[in-house]
Amino acid sequence: MGARTTENFWNYFALEQDFGFFSYHRLVFRGPTPNGVPIPILGTHVYQGSFNGVLHFTPRDSKFRPFVTAGIGEANYVPNHAAMEAAEGLPPEAGFTGFSTHGSLELNYGGGLKYQMSPRFGVRMDARGYYGHTPQFGLPSDSPDGGATIPRGFKEFGVQLTGGLTLYLGHIGEKPAPPPPPPAPPVIPPHGLSAGSITASATSVCPGDAVRLHSNASDPQSHSLSFQWSVNGNNQGGNSADYTFTPDSSGDFRIGVHVSDTASDHAATAVDASSISIHVGVYNRPTLGGLTANPTVLDRGQSSALSVNGTGSECSGTLSYSWAASEGTVSGSGASAQYDSSGVSFNQNDLSRPQSKPVTITATVTDSKGGSANASTTVTVNLAAQVKHFGDIVFPKESARVNNCGKRVLIEQLYPTLNSNANYDVVLVGHIDSNEVPKSRSSKLRHLDRDRVLNVAAILSGGGGTCTSLDASRIKGVWVGATQETEALPTSCTVSTTAPKERKGAEVDAGEAKNRRVEIWLVPKGMPLPPAARDAKELPDAELKKLGCPK
Repeated sequence: MGARTTENFWNYFALEQDFGFFSYHRLVFRGPTPNGVPIPILGTHVYQGSFNGVLHFTPRDSKFRPFVTAGIGEANYVPNHAAMEAAEGLPPEAGFTGFSTHGSLELNYGGGLKYQMSPRFGVRMDARGYYGHTPQFGLPSDSPDGGATIPRGFKEFGVQLTGGLTLYLGHIGEKPAPPPPPPAPPVIPPHGLSAGSITASATSVCPGDAVRLHSNASDPQSHSLSFQWSVNGNNQGGNSADYTFTPDSSGDFRIGVHVSDTASDHAATAVDASSISIHVGVYNRPTLGGLTANPTVLDRGQSSALSVNGTGSECSGTLSYSWAASEGTVSGSGASAQYDSSGVSFNQNDLSRPQSKPVTITATVTDSKGGSANASTTVTVNLAAQVKHFGDIVFPKESARVNNCGKRVLIEQLYPTLNSNANYDVVLVGHIDSNEVPKSRSSKLRHLDRDRVLNVAAILSGGGGTCTSLDASRIKGVWVGATQETEALPTSCTVSTTAPKERKGAEVDAGEAKNRRVEIWLVPKGMPLPPAARDAKELPDAELKKLGCPK
């Protein structure tokens, strides 16, 4: 038996103390000691006290209040009078010479239910577990003589079920709110002075916006009036029926005016007009996130869909968007746009290999107050290796000889490109003009288109003299007669370091000779041949060696 005191300082949490909880226990030693001395059952009283925290699951004005609790306390184990007399009667070798009261700390935990039957009385039930060290009662922890022992370090577990009556003291439940004060009687100004009312140009604005306020207070005797404006009870400067309020922060503001009539023919009078509320919204700079591009990897000329999420605040107004790209173009001015990669530039001097370039796309959001934010993402634009029509070598009529201008183009323009870029093969397509068609199969013109291809190849691979030393395995050719499948692209030798001098009859007019030509194509290794050269093949090595370096 005992008592518990609970202080309900908070709505759900309380502090609780146990005082003098008393219980009876029987101390029993298992088996006689080895020396044969029997040990009787010893009666023991246990006195407990503890300090606990209590967490209720319902507020303190509820009738039913289930709860959980945990805390720490002390337990005193006191042998009763009969137990002490029995211990004193045992021989010394039994080990009871120091038998006495024992106290120790213990933890407790559990829960229960409280029920308030009336404003001052209730009942409660508790179930608690106890955990602590086993009491020693002054007995030894071991005994070489075979006397009674209680080993140290053992833990004691126990369960306690209690029930009882509850007495409630102090304040019970929540106090009712006091009634609102009666409304103030209307102010009846003397001498007819009227406070009138306050008007405002706007009642909901943003920081930095000016609000123009006006008081229409009046006096029927046309006396001069003075005005004292206030914001949230704090007086402001000025003495006019008009006042401009420019807030610099968000919130709700009460604007009032105190009107006074201080005419000398009667006592000073003053009235207050009913205040007006001005709401000032929140302003934060906009934020921008969620910028995406789909897809993020493009071939030049392809497009990507762009989108972004802009967020403003109460006073941001309408959000506007703008887009920019480090290369290429973006169309659209809203939260969604389209990126076009057609304008991305690549190294045109090295189209024999695939190229790739990162492009940064930036979105900017701006609000009506000029605040802005931006975000960026990256797309990758690829350019595949490309077949290039280098140009055409043109020939005098009914001739397969490469003139001096054509040689300069091959030696000074084409060969440096091929020599510095081993990924290119060169493909030659030979043509004749329609007015060069042979009249018989035995004519010397019968193989004119073929001979033109072989002579161009020989200039590139002949080595020595005025020829270059391009590996012949990199040269392929085809001859198509008078077929003109590809638009003519005559080359020019005006960039030659040495002005070419032509033999008599070797001069050509590019406009007239444009069909008497050999097309030159630069084809990256592994890429398909252009349509005009689709049947190209390796040239006969023996004939190239026989030609050597044509003069």
